[in-house]
Amino acid sequence: MDSDERPSGLVVVRRYQPEGFRPPRTASVPMSAHEAVRAYRGIDGDLWPEGLDGHPGTLSNGLVPLESIDAVNAFIRALRDRHGVDCVYADMSGIEGERPRGLPSSFSFRGWDFGYLEGEYCVFSSILNEVLFGFIPEMRAFGTTLNACLLFSNRRDASTLDAARRRLLASGADLETGGMGAMWPIAIWAAEPIREA
Repeated sequence: MDSDERPSGLVVVRRYQPEGFRPPRTASVPMSAHEAVRAYRGIDGDLWPEGLDGHPGTLSNGLVPLESIDAVNAFIRALRDRHGVDCVYADMSGIEGERPRGLPSSFSFRGWDFGYLEGEYCVFSSILNEVLFGFIPEMRAFGTTLNACLLFSNRRDASTLDAARRRLLASGADLETGGMGAMWPIAIWAAEPIREA
């Protein structure tokens, strides 16, 4: 899939809780697993929590168009449990330093994730699963390059991770190869997270 063909749009994400990790894991950054999951602001998690029955708009690769922001906000308000829920604008063909047209001013740039988002049930972040909570030391070392949102601050760092992954995969490392296509950098824009209990 060409970068120009990758859809961009809004997605509601409920963050995973570290209790669900088997085996239990420690974060590669100097914080607890709970703190790391709370700080991470990328694409990975439970997309469109509590089911898709009331999801707003037409989904394309698990995303809804920016024009559906009011319906997305209504979806979030209707959730029984909004703890750990974020509204994210995932810009799959993001250009460094360029704000997506029409993005509300309440959204700010959080950083670059690296992975794939191909549907509401087909999402993977290399940062969350291989850098923050992975088992391969060379991948975990990228934790030192992450920002406060536990994402890369620039696209170049995501490309460096991509090159390292390719080297490791060529040598037989056990890294994610799923999804319908390759992984790519994803610009993450988000409003403030919902942290109510």
